[in-house]
Amino acid sequence: MSDPFARFTRVRDALSRSLDPLEHPLGAHFRPLDGATWRSRWRALAERIATKQAHSALVLYVHIPFCARVCSYCLLAAQKIPGKDVVDAYVDALVRELEAMGRAVAGVPVSAMHVGGGTPTILSEKQLDAVLGAAQRSFARAPEFVAGIEAHPGSTTRGKLDVIAAHGVSRVSFGVESFTPAVLAAVGRRDQTADRVARAVAHAREAGIAKVNVDLLAGLPGETNASFDETVRAALELPVDSMSVNRFLAEGSPLGAFGAASDPAGLEHEQVGRMLVDADRLIRRSKPPTFPGEPVERPSFGTQYVWDATGGARRYFQEDMIGPASTLAVGHGGMSHLHGGAYAIAGAPLREWIAATSRDEAPPVLAWDASLRFEQAFFVADRAARGQLDADEFERVFGAKLSQVFGAELAALSANALVRVTGDRLAATGASATELLCYLSDAELDAPKPPPVGDRVSIKATPEIADRLAELARDGAIDLDVSGGVSTADAQRLIDTVERLALDVRPVGSAEPVARQYQRIGELPPSVVWCRLAIRAIAALRALD
Repeated sequence: MSDPFARFTRVRDALSRSLDPLEHPLGAHFRPLDGATWRSRWRALAERIATKQAHSALVLYVHIPFCARVCSYCLLAAQKIPGKDVVDAYVDALVRELEAMGRAVAGVPVSAMHVGGGTPTILSEKQLDAVLGAAQRSFARAPEFVAGIEAHPGSTTRGKLDVIAAHGVSRVSFGVESFTPAVLAAVGRRDQTADRVARAVAHAREAGIAKVNVDLLAGLPGETNASFDETVRAALELPVDSMSVNRFLAEGSPLGAFGAASDPAGLEHEQVGRMLVDADRLIRRSKPPTFPGEPVERPSFGTQYVWDATGGARRYFQEDMIGPASTLAVGHGGMSHLHGGAYAIAGAPLREWIAATSRDEAPPVLAWDASLRFEQAFFVADRAARGQLDADEFERVFGAKLSQVFGAELAALSANALVRVTGDRLAATGASATELLCYLSDAELDAPKPPPVGDRVSIKATPEIADRLAELARDGAIDLDVSGGVSTADAQRLIDTVERLALDVRPVGSAEPVARQYQRIGELPPSVVWCRLAIRAIAALRALD
């Protein structure tokens, strides 16, 4: 047997040379898979769960891809709302898919349901009732069942919240992001005002929604330390149970496609870091949370603050989906995770997906077949990075002892002071979560380094418009070089120009600015690895259009 620690050294070296760990060494690529095969895998999982051969936790995720306008910071599978006929057809198809997938996993109770987007509350009361009703009819609910929905303050009415509450949804998360009018105008949220946010939160309380969360986003175009401080103060005045204060990440967003958040000097990164640290201090001084108990040591990616002495508020809206539980994503644009290491997203453009589902066919998917070992490694890396890896919990989830699966590797890490064992718990002390994930999952270290891709944004336009944008017009096309990175505000101005002039834009970006963004922040926790997997899946779906 080869020396386990020698392989860890090779992992560390491979990561130091990699433009993107998901590309090399993990090799996470989403490829076409027929829908019938994907559904059969869920039926097989249900059978294994029934015979206690697989982890039984199941989360239902329902995706509504439509928005009144796609915000330029959005990294999700969202699109501008099409005509009423398409939305009606989507809701009908979504109901059909909920019913079909409910039959595929019949007998497996759902422990949590999340409805996201896009903007779920862009649907009408009747449409929300149809979707939530189909979810309630089609899936059994576990005794500990909880449900949450994402909402836009501008499209959330008391009537919609009454419908949401009637179907057992007990948590709503409002994407507020900022209270600074100039920032909201810059990113496409002119319809959001402080009054509308306050009214939406009040309506949620009146409708009987037990838990209310608001999301804030540091680092949007035009935001300053002073203005973000005022945003945090305004959010603290709201009667909410939790508040997420996160860092804007460019990957997968229109801003990122136009070179944002890749400034070579890292000035924006440092400024956003100060925003997050200052926000933490302000929150603890003004309204101390019950979680987390200690101040943040460094800004990292952000923090969710919880005010609930009973422990009833969930720390993260999507926390259920980032872990060993199977996540059954229904709809166009949500990422599924099937216990055992498989991830998938819709594999056809929206209208084709609707047509297939409306014919009672299983729509195709784009899938990444990881492995059970990857999933086990993810579990270990996630908990060890937080100092909370419990060998008994590992065995309950995977039906195998931690020592049997990773005994040699963990012994090598412990001998070299990279992990610490205390009783039945293990914590990472000198190895990063990303290193643990790649090492324990047996990632392909010798995979070729991905070829560099030019950081250019190609804009096709008439010569007249091209002359107005730059002096590089030739035959109706220009290239804007953003390889050096541009500020978030400059990227936003480019997006605004493109939209105003109705240009045909096909941005192309390399992995290098993406990697640089995460490297500056520091450690890449498993939760962000999961989010990046979803971004990669969404990018594969967008490429089909």
